[in-house]
Amino acid sequence: MAPLAPEVAVLELRESLAQIEDKIVCSTDDRFLLSFLRYRKFDVKAAFASVLKYYGLRKEFPEKIWPRGRGIQWMEAYAALNNCSVLPRKNPRDNTWIFAWRKGLWKPEEGVYDLADYFAWSLYMTEYFLYMKEDVEDSDGWTCIMDLAGFEARHLPYCDLRAVRTYARILTGALPVRVKAIHFVNVPTVFQFVLKLVKYLLTNKLRSRFFVDESFSNLHQRVDPDVLPVEYGGCDGNFSSRWLYEEMLHHDKEIEERSYYGFK
Repeated sequence: MAPLAPEVAVLELRESLAQIEDKIVCSTDDRFLLSFLRYRKFDVKAAFASVLKYYGLRKEFPEKIWPRGRGIQWMEAYAALNNCSVLPRKNPRDNTWIFAWRKGLWKPEEGVYDLADYFAWSLYMTEYFLYMKEDVEDSDGWTCIMDLAGFEARHLPYCDLRAVRTYARILTGALPVRVKAIHFVNVPTVFQFVLKLVKYLLTNKLRSRFFVDESFSNLHQRVDPDVLPVEYGGCDGNFSSRWLYEEMLHHDKEIEERSYYGFK
């Protein structure tokens, strides 16, 4: 069966969501709905299920994941941690946006931030690129760089299972994000074997997108160093979350308004 025309699919998805308006308050603007429809190749039923998963993310951490009544200003302290960011320019080799997460900077023993706190900021950034960023260019998906420098066995007891469940929901359609590649860099020896084992257990499709880069030169084979920060052997300045936070401040009111969407 041929996929529905975009305008027809948007109408059908909007009508489906209207039928459960007693249970959920949902954004129904075209850009929001189209992001899910494109992700699901204009299968309205599958897109509908993904929208419900998306709003279900808040259930695990309602005080942290898009908390009601808050814009982006409350995230300033998290942005200052500089632990994750979307890089300013896409990878020209595959036209993907690059999301980088520096896991080793997390210091759970200090008791100030937990894994969900780091997770919340990354969701705000992703949502901004998907539905709000005004000058965003078309892309062919996302490349993720998972920097494990400093990540040690001491971090493992602090990995909240609720946060793990949230990761799993994202990987199964809760965010309309097509991940084209995941690169692990600065991997401590203790985790190299674990990642290789995980890769072995993946499907062929996912395995082809999963890379444990032993050096930045390996990373540069697939990600152009011209768009990488100097921390990853690139030449596009230092790693920073600040530029994105300041840009998102212009959408603070819209982000606050969107915070009221979700299950009643």
